[in-house]
Amino acid sequence: MKNVKLSVKLIGAFLLVTFITLTVGLLGTTRISAISKANTEMYKHNTAPLGDISTAAITQQEMAGTLRFAMMQKFMYDKDVSSLADKLHELLQKNEAALLEFGKSVKGGELKKEYDEVMATRTSWAPALERSMTLIKEGKKDEALADMQGENAARGLKIRTALTKMSKMKIDEAKAIADANAAAAKKAIWIAWIITGLGSLLGVGLGIFLTVTITRPINQVVAGLSDGADQVSAASSQVSSSSQSLAEGTSEQAASLEETSSSLEEMSSMTQRNADHAQQAKAMVDEAQHIVEKVGCQMEDMGKAIAEINESSQATSKIIKTIDEIAFQTNLLALNAAVEAARAGEAGAGFAVVAEEVRNLALRSAEAAKNTNNLIENTIHAVKNGTDLTEETTEAFRENVEIITKIENLVSEIASASNEQAHGIAQINIAIAEMDKVTQQSAATAEESASASEELNAQAMQMKSYVQDLVGVIEGSQDGNAASFAGSPVRRGIGDKIVRATKSLPVPALRRGKSEIAAGTTRVVQPEQVLPLDDDDFKDMD
Repeated sequence: MKNVKLSVKLIGAFLLVTFITLTVGLLGTTRISAISKANTEMYKHNTAPLGDISTAAITQQEMAGTLRFAMMQKFMYDKDVSSLADKLHELLQKNEAALLEFGKSVKGGELKKEYDEVMATRTSWAPALERSMTLIKEGKKDEALADMQGENAARGLKIRTALTKMSKMKIDEAKAIADANAAAAKKAIWIAWIITGLGSLLGVGLGIFLTVTITRPINQVVAGLSDGADQVSAASSQVSSSSQSLAEGTSEQAASLEETSSSLEEMSSMTQRNADHAQQAKAMVDEAQHIVEKVGCQMEDMGKAIAEINESSQATSKIIKTIDEIAFQTNLLALNAAVEAARAGEAGAGFAVVAEEVRNLALRSAEAAKNTNNLIENTIHAVKNGTDLTEETTEAFRENVEIITKIENLVSEIASASNEQAHGIAQINIAIAEMDKVTQQSAATAEESASASEELNAQAMQMKSYVQDLVGVIEGSQDGNAASFAGSPVRRGIGDKIVRATKSLPVPALRRGKSEIAAGTTRVVQPEQVLPLDDDDFKDMD
């Protein structure tokens, strides 16, 4: 390394620092791009499909409520349900569209299996709903109830359970991706810090190495020069300090690449967008919960109405029993009247005919009261069954409210995690800005190092002048220093560099303590031709 020029050493050092900078920049850009892509995929395949799942669940609940409302309107109030049939058809289309949109995000595994089962079950469930509505429109109550409460009810429950399970799978998958992104970001930060630390150590070592290789030949030359030795030693110390500062600044510069800052801003924007979409999903879940609660209240009102009908039927049954008792008493009176008419003989014949008619009317009244009582008992039994079904439906709606509440909590956690991630990226951006300040300071330090090098060059030229004078004294020449200098091997080595330096720029003055040595306006140097002073230049002085 002694025969290597200073320019080559510096170029090699800067190339090494540049390589470290590019390595950190490439690593940071690659890692951040991967995290940004993963966040985009998480929104596309996990966050957005939650809205489709919610839409499918809501429309299914609305379809069930529409069928029940159609039953009540048709068989309790004898109203036309054509508009409800149209509404059911629209809800089926909306439900199918939501499931198909959700299917675009399904790739495979357990989620794919659940989705295929839902779609397969739906092929039987959806036509059965429309068939039930058709039976209601045609007034076939028993068939409609059998169709609604039979196998198709189990299909609907199976679909609801599968939707809840798929929603949980999507949320778990999103959480796993978010955790993986956080781990990848943490790993990238650690790798960047490790490379930065190694670069810093390498830069410091390189600065010390360059300092030693530069100052050692200078110290060997100035050992016999009292004034020049002190000045060159001080200048060398300043170059060493500036080189170390430059090495530290450039190692910190590796972490402040503009590409890294831009990528972090994009990732911050994407994370904030995920948080906004999670908030929107939460709002949709809140809306779904409100709708389910509203339908639950309506079911409770319907239950109250059925209870009132039950009470009215009970009261009517009591009245029919009273009518039956009156008919029984009337029949007894008619029998007594017939007996008395028989006793009266021919005089009571007309009265006997009237008594017989009264008895017949009493029997007919009793028969009608019995039939009416049977009908009312059947009605009471049907109302009781309707009450039980209403209570079960109300309980199912309460369970749906609990499930939607859990979904809302999970979506809220996703939104909170996205906000925290956005906050962390903002902190990283602040750190990048601070690193940029360090880079500016490194540039200023480099300029100071260049200035110090120029001053050191001026001192080196002054020291060479002293060497020329010393050689002239040793040769015993007082008048022809230039000629005698050229005749000596030592003088030729030094003189060549002095002659080539005459085409360079002026060197500014260098001050140390109270003494000041100014570079003459006619003495100019080229810095790379003065430092380092190779050992070959002074080998003849040993």
